[in-house]
Amino acid sequence: MEHGSSKKKILVISPTPTHPHSAGNRARIHSLMTSMLSLGHEVHFLHIEKEAGDRDAMRACWGDRYHSLSYRMPENRSSKARRKVCKWLGSEGQYLYGIDEWYDPTANEFIRALAAKIGFDAVIAEYVFFSGALRCFGDGVLKLLDTHDAFTDRHRRYLAEGKKPLWFSTSRQEEARGLERADVVIAIQDNEARHFREISHRRVITVGHIVPLDGVRGDEAKTAGMLYVGSGNEINVHAAKYFIDGILPGIRKHIPSATLTVAGGVCEKLADIPGVRLLGQVDDLAPLYRSAAVVVNPILFGTGLKIKTVEALGFGRSLVTTPAGAEGLEGVAGKAFMMADSEPAFSSAVITLLSDPGARRVLAENARECAAEWNRRCLSELAAVLNSPPSGAPD
Repeated sequence: MEHGSSKKKILVISPTPTHPHSAGNRARIHSLMTSMLSLGHEVHFLHIEKEAGDRDAMRACWGDRYHSLSYRMPENRSSKARRKVCKWLGSEGQYLYGIDEWYDPTANEFIRALAAKIGFDAVIAEYVFFSGALRCFGDGVLKLLDTHDAFTDRHRRYLAEGKKPLWFSTSRQEEARGLERADVVIAIQDNEARHFREISHRRVITVGHIVPLDGVRGDEAKTAGMLYVGSGNEINVHAAKYFIDGILPGIRKHIPSATLTVAGGVCEKLADIPGVRLLGQVDDLAPLYRSAAVVVNPILFGTGLKIKTVEALGFGRSLVTTPAGAEGLEGVAGKAFMMADSEPAFSSAVITLLSDPGARRVLAENARECAAEWNRRCLSELAAVLNSPPSGAPD
C-alpha cells in the first residue's frame, strides 16, 4: 500500500471481459485490475456482457468479486438517437452514435443494488460509451472513466484507409458529454489525454497499459524468426496483410530462412503461405516472444495505445513498428524500438535486426528498461488518482 493511502473498495464496470486474453482491450482491463490489487485495494469486476467472455475463468480469477449481468441493446432509444444524429450530420451520421446508444439502462438497478450492498469508494467505467453507469453513484464515490480510445470522429480513420467504419464512433459534443460524468478521465496515452482536455473540463491523467516484465535477459533467439500477435479485428487483419504481402517478400529475398509466426485471432483471416506459420489463439505468449528474433507490429491506423507494442517492450524484444503502432510512445522511438513509415523502410529495419544480434541485444535491453520506467510512471499515476477525493461530477 502506498504511503498515506487507504484501502479502497473499487468497482470496475465493463462491456468487455477480462478472460480469455484474446484482445488488447481485455489485457488492458485485466492489467488495470491486477495493478489496483497490487496497491492493496479490494477490486470487484462487473461484466455487463456486451462481449461474451469465459465466466469460469473470470470467476476463478476474481472469486466472489466477479459479478456478471446479461446485456440488452436499447433498440428503441438507439433508433431515436440515430435519426437525430443523421439529421445533424448528414451522410456521416450513419457512422456516429449517441454517447448512450450502447449502454443498457436496465443495468442501473443491478448496479445500484450492488453498490448499496458493498459500499464502493470508487468506480471505474470502461469506455466512454459506458459512462452512463457512473450516474448510478453519488457524490461520495470517486468516479473514473477508463477511455481506452478517443472516439470523436473515429470513423474517419477507417474511411481514410478505404475501409468500412467499425465499432463505436461519436461526435465531439457527445464524447465530451460522456467525459463530464467522471471525476477523473483516464487516457491510455498522452496524445489522447490532450484531446480529452480540449473537449472537457474534467481532470485527465495518463495511465498506459502496465505490462508484465519478462525476467529473461539477453537475446536467446537463434533463428531468423519474426512474430506478430493480434486479435481478429479489421485493423489487425489489414496490418498482417500489409506485412505479409508488401514487406515479407523483400525480407525473405535477403534472408531466405526468415519466417513469420502469427498468433491470435487474426490467423482466422489469413491464408497459409510459405514462410508464415499461423498458430491461432495461444494461451501463453511468453515462449513465442522469447524465441522471436524480431517482433513486428505493422498496424497502419487506429486509436488508443497499441497494446502489442508495449507488450513487446515488456518482454524485452527488438521491435519494428509503424508511426501508428508507436502512437503514444514516440518519445522512445529509435531507442526502445525501430519505427518505419514505408514498406522499404520496414523491410530494411527488420533485415538489419535479423542480421545483427548485437543490434537486437541493445534494442531489447533498452526496450525492457523503457517498459520498466513506463510501468513505474503509470502505477504512480494510478495510485495517486485512487486517493483523490470525489468532486461530484455533473451529468
